[in-house]
Amino acid sequence: MMGHDVIVKAIKFDKGELNSSENTGKFRIMHVVNFFDPRLGYTEFYLPKKQAEYGFEVCVVSSDYPLYGNQRWSQGLNKLEGIDIFYLRSACRFRGNVLVFNPFSLRKIIRDFSPDVIHCHDLLSPLSQEALLLKGSCGYKVVGDLITGISPLASLLLLSFKRFFDFSLLGRVDSLFACNKALEKFLIEALGVSPSKVHFIPLGAEVELFKPDKNQREKTRNLLGLLPEDVIAIHTGKFLPSKRIHDLLVASKPVIEQCKDFKLVLIGDGPPSYKGRLGFLMKKLGIEGNVLTVKTVHRTELPNFYNAADFAVWPGTFSISIIEAMACGLPIVIAKSNWTTHYLEYENGYSFKAKDINVLSSLILKLVQEPTLRRKMGDMARKLVEEKLNWEIITNQYVDVYRKARNEQSRKRMSRQSRKIVEQKLNWNTISPAVFGSLSAFQISS
Repeated sequence: MMGHDVIVKAIKFDKGELNSSENTGKFRIMHVVNFFDPRLGYTEFYLPKKQAEYGFEVCVVSSDYPLYGNQRWSQGLNKLEGIDIFYLRSACRFRGNVLVFNPFSLRKIIRDFSPDVIHCHDLLSPLSQEALLLKGSCGYKVVGDLITGISPLASLLLLSFKRFFDFSLLGRVDSLFACNKALEKFLIEALGVSPSKVHFIPLGAEVELFKPDKNQREKTRNLLGLLPEDVIAIHTGKFLPSKRIHDLLVASKPVIEQCKDFKLVLIGDGPPSYKGRLGFLMKKLGIEGNVLTVKTVHRTELPNFYNAADFAVWPGTFSISIIEAMACGLPIVIAKSNWTTHYLEYENGYSFKAKDINVLSSLILKLVQEPTLRRKMGDMARKLVEEKLNWEIITNQYVDVYRKARNEQSRKRMSRQSRKIVEQKLNWNTISPAVFGSLSAFQISS
C-alpha cells in the first residue's frame, strides 16, 4: 500500500489557533527517520503524534531496521500508536546508519502524499539525503536537525567537510533545529549557518503521561522490593560508556556507607561488554545489594519507575529521559554542559563537572539527607516542564517554523508568477502599441 493510504486520518481537535481549518487544512507533514520505534518515544515519535492529534495530515517514513536487535519491521504501511508509518526496505546497517537502496519507493510516497514540509530527523542520514535530493523535483520544504549532540569527532568531520555540507546539505535545507543552545551556537558560528535559518527548540516530555503519581509510587516500590523508607536515585537510558554509569556506581559507594537506605535503580540496556564491566564494578565496590538493574521498558511504563524514585542522576551525555523524570517531579543531578543548561532554569537540581566523582557523590548525599529540598526541587522541575518543556508548547514552535517555510515558498511562487505576467503582458513591447494606438485615436477624434 502506498500513496494516500499513508496519510493519518486525523480528527481536528479544538486546540485553538494551531489547528484552525486555515492552518491545518491541506497542510501535510512528512517525517523522515532513520530508525522509528514508537515503543521508545523520542522526538520523532511524540512530534508527529501530537501533530496528528492537532488535525494535520502526517506520515512517517523510515527504514525497516530496528534501533535495537535484528528483527526488522514489516515493510510497507504500518499503523502504530495512531501514526501511519511506511517502512522502506533497506540494504544494510553500517556504523549506526541505514543504507536505503531504493529511492524510487521514497519518490512515489512523496509524490502521492505531496507534503508541504518534510522534517528530517538527522539530516546526515542516508534516508534524509534522499529526501534532500528529491526536493527540487517535488517542490516541498525541508527542515530538520543534524544530530541531538555533537561529539568532538563529529565536530571535526563537519568542519573538515564544510564545503561539501554547504553544497549538499546546508544550501538545500530551509530551516535547521537545535535542541540546545550549544548546538545552536555551533551551527551559526562554526558552520556559518545564517541565524535566520537556525531555531532553538528544546526536547520535551508528554505531561499527561509523565506526571507525579503517589499511588503508582507505592505499587512500583512493592514490585521492586523497596521499602517506604528507602531513598531511591534512578538512571534510565542506554548503557554506554559515554553515559558514565560507572562513575555513578563509584560515587554511590560512600553514600551507601553513610546511608544504608540509599538504593540505585538502573533502567536500560547496552553492549554486553559494558554491562559486564558494570557488573564487575558493582561486585568490586561491594554495592550489589543496593543496586537494582531493570532491562529497557516500554516508554509508557517509565513513569511508574520515576514515581518510585526520589531523584534522578545522569553523570554523562544528556538524554530526553532527563525531562521525563523532571515531569514526574524529580530533582535532577546532571553533568555540567552547554547542552543542558536550560534543564536547570528553575533551580530544580544540580550540575557538576563530568568525571568529578567526589562532587557527584556529595550532591547525591545532599539529596539523600534532605527530603524537604528534594520536594522543593521536584516541584520546580515539574513546573519547568509544564511551562517550557512539554510537547504541547514545543509542537506549536515546530509548526510555526513549518508555516513560515511554506509561506516563504508561496511568496516566491507568487513572485515568479508576477514576474511572468509582467514579462508576458506588461512589458514595453505589448504596452507601447496599445498606448500609441489610443493616442492616435484621440488625435483623430479631436
